Amino acid sequence: MPGKSLRLRRLFRAGRAVMVQIEHGVEHPAAVVRSLDRLGADAVVVSPGLLDDVCDECVQVAVVVRLNVASARACNICSVEGALRLGAEAVMLSVSSADERDLDRLGAVAGNARHFGVPLIVDMVGDASADTLAVISDFGVDVIQVRPGSRKEQPLRAIAKSCRRPLLVALENIAAEKLVRTAHACLEDTAQGLCVGTLDEQILEALLALAHNGVGIDEALEIVGQRSQV
Repeated sequence: MPGKSLRLRRLFRAGRAVMVQIEHGVEHPAAVVRSLDRLGADAVVVSPGLLDDVCDECVQVAVVVRLNVASARACNICSVEGALRLGAEAVMLSVSSADERDLDRLGAVAGNARHFGVPLIVDMVGDASADTLAVISDFGVDVIQVRPGSRKEQPLRAIAKSCRRPLLVALENIAAEKLVRTAHACLEDTAQGLCVGTLDEQILEALLALAHNGVGIDEALEIVGQRSQV
């Protein structure tokens, strides 16, 4: 479907993406998004209500609208059609494979996303084994988001091969050096994108350099004022 392909291409420049999730409670969200747009982040992930506050700052950066939140998966806060009307490039749905209601919801959302030509990103909560993600991919999702802890038993490369979908890795806002090292390891291990919370501009610059400019870990650490320890 041309519409979905064009939207995915915008999200994944040169095959990779760095997305930043904007949460309620962030001070001056419009200023934050303005900075992300200027620095070259690929996308911002926002709720429908927060998008009202930051939409004027989304010039180059793409918009991913959250359909629910990980802490309250049973409550959908937006539909696929509603997100499309808001100008979303893609939608994100948090899903737990252990909850049948989540899987039923995923089936309905995936069908609507296909109908409207909108890329669907599934944010996996809990178990993200290769077998689980293979089942999730059968729903016709476009991108799967996992967390670094999900690769303790299986590397991302094995998970990606099993689920046959691009993988985003959601990273917590930890110390700069550890965050950059974790991002580098995930990208080296076949992740096609990163999703982070709001963070310092230098850290975002380092992540963008890793994802899009082909820099090594030493150069990325230099951007955040750290030295690589061999």
